[in-house]
Amino acid sequence: MKESRSEYRARINRALDYIDQNLDRELTLREIAEYAWFSPYHFHRIFSAAMNEPIAAFIRRIRLEKAAAQLVANPKKTITNIALDCGFSSSSVFARSFKSHFCMSAGEWRQGGFSKKCKTVSKDGQDISNLSNYDYHIDGNRVIMPTIRRT
Repeated sequence: MKESRSEYRARINRALDYIDQNLDRELTLREIAEYAWFSPYHFHRIFSAAMNEPIAAFIRRIRLEKAAAQLVANPKKTITNIALDCGFSSSSVFARSFKSHFCMSAGEWRQGGFSKKCKTVSKDGQDISNLSNYDYHIDGNRVIMPTIRRT
């Protein structure tokens, strides 16, 4: 059983690397699953269990975190260009997703909104807006939000 877990972990890590290298374009479940040597159905189950979120939600979250970091790091780059560079199909899709995830528009985020608190839900679905010492932070090319584990 330990061999299976370590093999699955290696294959999930392979998929994570592939996703990270290809965030700027459309990714399909079948494509990622094949890259990690899983069937699409089995990959979706294993990925969701390992990462605590479905693959589509994971990709959307990573794209949003990358875009949020770029908004702060590249103030002269247009929001639309950042959205397209991060793999969003249009600026309107990006705007809706960004506001839903960060509780503010990309423009508000860029103007310092990243330091404000708002009603935020962790990837586990838990409200984290009332956490003390809560703040987004930028790590490399992504904005990191706290992960809350359910007990």
